[in-house]
Amino acid sequence: MVNGPLSGELLGGKDIAPQAMEFLQTIRGKRVTLVYDGWRIGDSERRYAYVYLPDKSLVNAEIIRRGYGYAELQGSHPRRGEFIALEAAARRAKVGLWAS
Repeated sequence: MVNGPLSGELLGGKDIAPQAMEFLQTIRGKRVTLVYDGWRIGDSERRYAYVYLPDKSLVNAEIIRRGYGYAELQGSHPRRGEFIALEAAARRAKVGLWAS
């Protein structure tokens, strides 16, 4: 379950935490499934996971689609191409981080 305070990082000098937090509040209290993807090379402090809602929607993808996050370009993972395409679409739409 997603509970407790949620925090984000400043990306590209923009603080989109309020918008990202508002989105994440929509899933607060919902049961989620985590599918762990391990660690990325050079980042041994954070464990990576895909977050799925009961309807099988992927929270990670929605965060990138809304411009609240970006596609990780370091290393490879099963959804890398999808996430890069979602980020490109968010940039074109100028949403979230990519808004002017």
